Amino acid sequence: MLPLALHSPHLEDTIRQLENSWLQMIEKNRIDRKIRPVIAESWKRSLKYGVPFDKHLPPSTNFENELQRYEQILEIANPIINRFRQDIEDSGYFIMVSDAEGLILRLYGKTDQIEKVANQHNTMPGIDFSERNKGTNIIALCLNNNSSNQIFGAENFAVIGHSCVASGAPLRDPLTNRVVGTVAISSNYNILQHSHSLIMVKAIGFAIEQAMGHYIMQKFQDYENKYFNSDYGLIIICDSGQIVSLNTRAMELLKLDYPKPENLNEITSVPELNQILFEAKTSNSSLTSGWTVAGNGKHDLEVTAVPIRYGLLRTGFVLVARKNRMIVIEPNKTKTVMESAEERKEKAYSAFLTKSPRMHAMLETTKRAALSSSNILLLGESGTGKELLAKAIHDYSPYSEGPFVPLNCGCIPRDLIASELFGYTRGSFTGAAKTGKKGKFEIAAGGTLFLDEIGDMPLDIQVALLRVLEERIVYPIGADKGVPVSCRVIAATNQDLLQAVKEGNFRSDLYYRLNVLNIRIPPLRERREDILFLAAYFCRQYGRKMSDLDPQIREMFLSYPWPGNVRELKNTIERLVCFSSGGPITRELLPDEILAFQQTADLTLSEACGLSEQEQIKKALSETGHNVSEAARKLGISRSTLYRKMKKYQ
Repeated sequence: MLPLALHSPHLEDTIRQLENSWLQMIEKNRIDRKIRPVIAESWKRSLKYGVPFDKHLPPSTNFENELQRYEQILEIANPIINRFRQDIEDSGYFIMVSDAEGLILRLYGKTDQIEKVANQHNTMPGIDFSERNKGTNIIALCLNNNSSNQIFGAENFAVIGHSCVASGAPLRDPLTNRVVGTVAISSNYNILQHSHSLIMVKAIGFAIEQAMGHYIMQKFQDYENKYFNSDYGLIIICDSGQIVSLNTRAMELLKLDYPKPENLNEITSVPELNQILFEAKTSNSSLTSGWTVAGNGKHDLEVTAVPIRYGLLRTGFVLVARKNRMIVIEPNKTKTVMESAEERKEKAYSAFLTKSPRMHAMLETTKRAALSSSNILLLGESGTGKELLAKAIHDYSPYSEGPFVPLNCGCIPRDLIASELFGYTRGSFTGAAKTGKKGKFEIAAGGTLFLDEIGDMPLDIQVALLRVLEERIVYPIGADKGVPVSCRVIAATNQDLLQAVKEGNFRSDLYYRLNVLNIRIPPLRERREDILFLAAYFCRQYGRKMSDLDPQIREMFLSYPWPGNVRELKNTIERLVCFSSGGPITRELLPDEILAFQQTADLTLSEACGLSEQEQIKKALSETGHNVSEAARKLGISRSTLYRKMKKYQ
């Protein structure tokens, strides 16, 4: 239904009638029956939200992030809009493009006109035109009703829109049909080409959607070139799990019959697909999620999720499936299949499952570091996965064709570490092998030598190691000549090496030689968004679901500091599954250290609060402005414990 103004011969009467209806709505909270239903419903919601009708609103603080996210769509839309731009400007209109939440991203029009609407109508990039923020307006109408529309004068909730007329249309992603934004044109209502503006804006929207479709088809072509061959099954899906397309190879690998399934839930042969999609959706990474083994026994598949994007705005995924290439089962033996460098690089980081922005940033940093030849120093507590990360760096690097050779400097006797590192010649010492032995540096030639727990290396061996790193020549024990070595060195430690240097336990020259590229792995307690995420993953590994854990356990997991990090979390899940024997997993099955920590946390609160626990909580919340994290720190308890207490006292 179009605004009355578009088919009324008496424009002034229409304007007056709308103004009177608007005043009645504002002053008496009553909606005139003559108002279009779509406007009437929007007015009701605007009143309910308490939207100010007479104030200029400030730009959103999220504007720059959203502009970056929509950069590709705006790049697609630009040439389309510019085709219509001259005619629209000559007609006195300007063009607006918004995101799916109503945030204006870009305005098109004459410079003086843009400045005018910015000052007079509070319309500029960064202003949130959602109904909750701006009340009834053309962008909100298109988003709320998922359709094109027009708005005239006082149909706008805000007073500053009462002199305007606008037409708009939603922009839909051609792949999912999901609304990703809007395009609208607007002018003062004394311009009489209103009847044509809706047709024009729908044409612009349609042309932009066609261009978006062409862009996605080009992406599909890229995926087809990379994955569509006899080895790969490919499923194109929406975030909801709805299947858009899948190829014949996917039908074969997943053992599917025709008709083709419409949703991932229907693929029961590999139920892990839904979880792979969930993990890909909750990941902030712009890369693939890595290959994940899924299936059962010898029919295992490797599956990865490749995001389909307009730049940074994701629209769906391509699930790529192939037979498990790492292990081939043969009678009485297991054989490792050789992988290409490209396959190793693609799979390098598949072991790292994370939702933490800090972890994603750290992993991206290691990928850049991996492509260099510089030494890398990994810093991280026990259980954070230093060797796992070192192996990922190796597989992602130009050294991946060579071997990955790990050596734990902390578990080798002092007398043997030199021979392990540098090797020895025949008869060089009592008990030496008759043929001599190559050291780790020689074994790692062309690849990566990983020196774990480098902080435990004896000082005299540190001198020899520094010489090798500087000269790239190793001298086996008992040898007269040096042997040239060419390998990448990655060192790791859970110690504060700089403090060890100050205390004289680690050589400063070796520290600065190793500390070329310094990467710190955040402990699990600093990325709490990963705790339940990883717990759910480990539960699946042991054949249980996250929902099998008592809610109290999940709460305790979030408050516990996890000194053993991911390794401790995995071991805890294994213990719970083992001791539950397939039955309920209750808190009594937790390790003593987690139970003791929880008891200590509760005791700390009890001691701090005395007999007036409720009052102390109220006081802490009041003093911190109801900042739960600050209040928890003030009380000396975990945030989850405080939430539990707040719920207890309502």
